[in-house]
This record gives sequence, C-alpha cells and structure tokens, in this order.
Amino acid sequence: RVRVRGRSDVSGAYDSRLFEYHPEGARILLFFVSFQIKNLVDTIQWNDGPEFIAHHVFAILSAGGGLVPGAFHFYAVFYMGISEISTGILCLLANFDDNLGVEGLSEAFPMVKVVLGSLFLVSFVIIRVFLWGSLTCMYFQDIRNAFRVNHSKLVGGRRTFAWLNSVSLGFITLLQVIWLFEVFRVAKLEMKQ
Repeated sequence: RVRVRGRSDVSGAYDSRLFEYHPEGARILLFFVSFQIKNLVDTIQWNDGPEFIAHHVFAILSAGGGLVPGAFHFYAVFYMGISEISTGILCLLANFDDNLGVEGLSEAFPMVKVVLGSLFLVSFVIIRVFLWGSLTCMYFQDIRNAFRVNHSKLVGGRRTFAWLNSVSLGFITLLQVIWLFEVFRVAKLEMKQ
C-alpha cells in the first residue's frame, strides 16, 4: 500500500499491472508489433486512409515501447491480444465484401455473412466498448497513482513512455468510439438489404 495525496492506504496493486514482467504479455507484444507492421504496409498499399495509418503507428509505438522498458505487460494481454478477437472476425467478414473481398461469396453463403456480421457486432461492443472502457479507466487510474507517488520505476525513458503511451491509448480509444458509430452505420445498411 502507498500513501497518495489526501488519501491513506491506496492499494499498490497498480505496481504489478504497470511494472511487472508478464511473459505472456511480452510474447503478445512481440507478435503484435510484427502484426501491426504488416498491417501498416497493407494500409498504405491499399490506401485505407490516414486514421488507419495513425492507428497502426500508435499501436506499433505502444507495443514496441512495452517491449523496450518491459512496462505495462498486464495491459498488453488485453489491448494487443484479447481486443483483437473482434479484428479476427472482421477479417473473416471482409471476405464477403464484393468490392474488397471475394466476389460472389456473400451470395453463395448469405447466412455465413449474417452470422459473421452479428458475431463481429457483438464482439466489438463487448470487447471494444465495455471491456475496453473498463480497462482504460483502470489503466489511467494506475498511471495517475504511479505519477502521484513519483514511483521509483517511472524514471527516464519509462516515464516518457508512460506519458506517450497514455496519449496513444487516448487516441486509439477515440478511434474505438468513431469506429463504433461506423459499425452501427454499416450494420443498419446491411439490415436494410
């Protein structure tokens, strides 16, 4: 337990979430950096737009920064691992797009498209809205606590990374909100067809 300005006995559990080495988190970060570099190349090649380029750059920097100072591995399991479940479903669903996917696939397997679309919508809302929002609040509370007590592990590059990672998470969280509206817009259009 640590003492925070005006409060006594605030739990020090943030210490393990922010600064402990978690091997599974480190592995996910390594795979995620590779995955995002490939995604960045694809995004540029297929002209997906500046918001996707920015998303991939921020994701690479956040994941890469977590590898270098060995920080935030607890959060890496969710942000760079679990949250990508909805992305995997979206990748499958994209194959049913007549312009960008396999032409005629949606006509050949219309129920598969409906099932994948429904799974994506539900997974996006659960993972990228509810779980993402909860973990993001916990992350920012942990960061606030670490900065308030001037944690001994927040020195040099790690302190800078913590600040930059927080900016990155804020930006990527804003993108989740924008994409939520886009998901609902597309779902509404699909239901009309």
